[in-house]
Amino acid sequence: MKWFLAASLGLLTLTQTGLARGDDALKGDLKALQGAWIAHSEAGDVTYTFEGKSLKVDAPNRQYTITVTLDEAAKPHRTIDMKIDEAPEDAKGKTSKGIYKIEDASTVVICFSGMGERPTKFEQNGFEQIVITLKRAKAKAPPTDRPTKNAASRTPAKAADGDAPLPEGWPRATADGEIEIKNYPRYRSAIARAKDARSSAGNILFFSLFNHISKSGVAMTAPVVMTYEPKVAENHAAKGSISMEFLYRSTHQGKAGPGVGSVKVEDFPEATFVCLGVQGEWNGKVLEDGIQKLHAWLDDHKSQWVADGPPRRLGYHGPMTPTARQLNEIQIPVKPAAAK
Repeated sequence: MKWFLAASLGLLTLTQTGLARGDDALKGDLKALQGAWIAHSEAGDVTYTFEGKSLKVDAPNRQYTITVTLDEAAKPHRTIDMKIDEAPEDAKGKTSKGIYKIEDASTVVICFSGMGERPTKFEQNGFEQIVITLKRAKAKAPPTDRPTKNAASRTPAKAADGDAPLPEGWPRATADGEIEIKNYPRYRSAIARAKDARSSAGNILFFSLFNHISKSGVAMTAPVVMTYEPKVAENHAAKGSISMEFLYRSTHQGKAGPGVGSVKVEDFPEATFVCLGVQGEWNGKVLEDGIQKLHAWLDDHKSQWVADGPPRRLGYHGPMTPTARQLNEIQIPVKPAAAK
């Protein structure tokens, strides 16, 4: 879903790179890139360190070693290929093609495609094409024996649940395998709908939504929300109505009404959901099995809660995040049994 704009932590850390043409001597752009750079984002800062032709990426809980290939003579843009040599899980061995520009001594911009053809311009395009801006890291102050004032009161930044910040007031993601009841505040989102579609058909809606937020200047959040006609969620081979939502940061952002193209901007009321966390591979069968687990849970708690609407999926990570780390939630809206 950043997805999440050059800020998306999972997308930033999964930058896949390649090798440099020419001899082994450090010269030209490769020489200029040596040292540490920082990519700032709301999801957390990521450090990129060039050591020769090797690029080390250091993100919260994840580290990558990448081989870099530059072509300074390429037109119309200089190119960068990136191959992941060391990485967690299924990122290892992957390669991305990109373009880059050195704006000045302290700023480098890279645009790359996680999968597919090399980009032709510096433009963010969902999960398919990512733009990151690297800023030269400031030199660290020399160590001192004197304690830093207020050091004890500093709290490390917490990693986001997904590849972008959550909307205001939203609860944290449900952990893998857990089932819990959560309350959600009123929220605003851009929504696209499709008929006669399977649960796996989210791609048909993604780009219309991305086009809307790009032209509207709306920063993306996590998660992306998919809502399904019940028969679609309960049988992965069935077809029916589905919708996809890109969440706005707050209800004060933008305004409800017609969006770009077929997209609508709508406000949704407060609601309560029973939620199942699912981490790892996602497909229609996973959704189907999760819905069965939630219905079984509701049967066991029928004196307290009853279903109150169509099921939905919350996706916290984009495809650039290793599959084993991707977190989803399967949810069914509920109301107290007394309100039945």
